[in-house]
Amino acid sequence: MSETIQPRDTLSLAISGQLDAIEKLDFNQVRELCYLDPDFDYTDSGNAKLQVELVENKVVWVDELGNFAFHEGRWQQDVNGATIRLADLLLQRRKQELSVYRKLEKKLQSFGDEFNTKPVIRMVEARIKELVQHCKKVQSKTAIFAIRELFKAQKGITVPLATFDSKAHYIGVKNGIVDLRNGNFITNKPEYLMMKSMAVSFDKDATCPRFEKFVSEIMLGNKEMVAFIQRLVGQMILGISNKDKFVILIGSGLNGKSVLIDLLVQILADYAEQTESDIFTDRRNNKEYFKAELVAKRLVSMNESSRGDKLDSAMIKSCVRSGKVVARSPHGKPFTYQPMFTPVLSTNFLLDIPQDPAVWERLLIVPFDYVVTDNKRDPKLKETLFKEEGAGILNWMVKGAQMFLNEGLNVPEELLAKQDGYRRKSDKVAQFLTDSCTENVSIKDALYLQASYNQLRDGFFIWCKQNNYPQPTSGEFKEELRKKGYKIGKDNKGSLVVNGVSISDFTTYISLKLHDPNIESVIGL
Repeated sequence: MSETIQPRDTLSLAISGQLDAIEKLDFNQVRELCYLDPDFDYTDSGNAKLQVELVENKVVWVDELGNFAFHEGRWQQDVNGATIRLADLLLQRRKQELSVYRKLEKKLQSFGDEFNTKPVIRMVEARIKELVQHCKKVQSKTAIFAIRELFKAQKGITVPLATFDSKAHYIGVKNGIVDLRNGNFITNKPEYLMMKSMAVSFDKDATCPRFEKFVSEIMLGNKEMVAFIQRLVGQMILGISNKDKFVILIGSGLNGKSVLIDLLVQILADYAEQTESDIFTDRRNNKEYFKAELVAKRLVSMNESSRGDKLDSAMIKSCVRSGKVVARSPHGKPFTYQPMFTPVLSTNFLLDIPQDPAVWERLLIVPFDYVVTDNKRDPKLKETLFKEEGAGILNWMVKGAQMFLNEGLNVPEELLAKQDGYRRKSDKVAQFLTDSCTENVSIKDALYLQASYNQLRDGFFIWCKQNNYPQPTSGEFKEELRKKGYKIGKDNKGSLVVNGVSISDFTTYISLKLHDPNIESVIGL
C-alpha cells in the first residue's frame, strides 16, 4: 500500500470512483482492504450520515418552512421534491461500493493457490450479499423517509430560516452578490446562505440616464427631493433591522409613483413582495401567514387602498421600528424573526390614520404632485427602463444605500411640513370642532359649562356622514375628546356630559369654552 495513501483512504477513493488501481494491488493490500469496516454501516443511521457527505453542504433542512433547501448557484426551497431524489444518490453510492467489493473478489480469485484466499473470499461474498440486500432495502418508501428524518437530525443540516439572507449589507444578484457598503461584487458561495436574488446582474459600468431623468421629472426637478428618493430607495434595499418608516406615496392621477415602485419591485424580485393594502389595514385577519412570507424581504409594496380604510396600528407597530415578530407558514411551525423590510403604500388619497403618536412617528408621507401630460405618456416606460437600464438602476440603488449609510434618511424640511399638515387634516375630531364649532377660551364660568355627550357625539357622526368620512365608535370619539383635554363626567341626573363645553345652538354651531385645566370633572370616567 502506498505510504501516502492509507488503506481506508484507498477504499474510500475506490468507492467514490476516484481510484481504479485495484488491479495493481498485491494480496496483502487486497486482504487489508477487504477486512476494513464500511465507512458508513448498512443501517438507516449509516445512510443518513452518508447522505451528509454526499450533499457536500449543499442541502439543508429549514424547520420553519417544513422543507429542504438546496444550493444551485444560490439556495432554493425544494418545491419540486428534488431532495426526495437524494435516495437515488444514496443508491448510486452504495452500488459503487458493491462494484468495488466485486472487483476485490475477482482480484482475490486471481491469486489462485498462491495464497490462502478462501477465508477472505468468504468474507467478501458475505459483504456483497449484505450490500445487495441493502440496495434493495434503501429503495423502499419506508427506508427513504426514515433516512430522510435521520438526515435532518444530523449536525449542520438544520438551518434556521432567519439565517438566510440575513447579512444586512449583502444583496443577491443574478451573477453573484453585491456588498452595499462599497459596491463590491462577490462570488456567491453556499456558506453565505443567500436564498434570494434580484432580477438583474451586476455590471459596475452600467448607467441609467433615462431613469435618472424620470426621477427628476416626477420630483419636479427638485434636486433635494431627488437625492432624498435615492437615499430612501437605498435604505429599502439594505437588510438592516432598524427601519423605522411606513412609507405612503400619495397623489392622484398619472404622476409616476406607480411606475417607480413597480419598477423597483420588478428589479428587487425575490427581495420584494407586492400585495394588497389590507395587510396593513383593519380589513384582513390571519396576518401571521402573510408575515411568514416577508422574511428577509427588503420592500413590501401595497397598491391603492379603498376610501375609508383605516391603518392597523398594531400591525404597523409590530413591523416598523419593532422587535421580532411572530409568523407561521401554512405547513410550518410558528417562528420569530426580525423584520428588515420597508412597507410602501401607493394611494390616491390618505387613509384613516389613528391619532396615535406612536403611529405617526412611524409614517413617512411622500406627495407626488407631478402630472404626466398626454404627449409624455409612455405605457411601456417601466418595461423599457427594466430591459435597457436594469443594471444601471441597480448601481443607482447601491449608491443610494451608500448615501443612506453616510447621511441617514435626512428627510427634507418641506416634506416634514407637509406631513404635519396631513396629520392635522387627518384629525377628524379636531377638524369637526374647527369646521362646525366656535371656540371661546373664557374660563370665568367654567364650572357651569356642560354639553350633553350624546348630542356632541351625534353631531360629530352627522358631520362625518356629510363629509363621507369613516365613522368611529362612540368609545373612540370619547377617547379623542379626552386626549384633547376635555373632561367627561356625569351631571346630577347621571347623564354623560362633557365639562367645559357649552352648546349655544346645535343646529347652527357649538360654542366650546375650555375650562380651567385645574378644575376636575364632577365624576371622572
